[in-house]
Amino acid sequence: QYIVFTDFKFDEQKQKTNSIYVYTPFENVDKYGHSKADYQSQLLFETNRWDNGMHITVLETLGSESRLAFYDFENMGLAQLALKAFINLATKADIAQVDGTISSFDKVNLTKLRHIFTKFGFTIKLTDPQTGIGKISRKMQ
Repeated sequence: QYIVFTDFKFDEQKQKTNSIYVYTPFENVDKYGHSKADYQSQLLFETNRWDNGMHITVLETLGSESRLAFYDFENMGLAQLALKAFINLATKADIAQVDGTISSFDKVNLTKLRHIFTKFGFTIKLTDPQTGIGKISRKMQ
């Protein structure tokens, strides 16, 4: 059971920041039955209508630190659900280009990051392979 939702709205704003959230009750309740977190995966992105592009700022799941790559919560595919919803949203919004930056934090999970982003049609270019710094991009049209 998953719930994927976003705070993105189709409006006249030329530049804004939004998120896509993925929530699952699995392993998300404490011993009293209360939710530990409102969501377990978040994809934070910026939309720029002047450039007709979207920039992924953070894609993380519970347990990761502030990094683009992710430790996918119990390998349940939550980050992939967030990415799939993001690609659908970018397509509906008629976005031409999606990009993001890979930070040095991502080096730990670079293999996983490469696998998931290439699975969704992104190109990965490492500018500094030793530290893991690089860029991701995907043309949408």
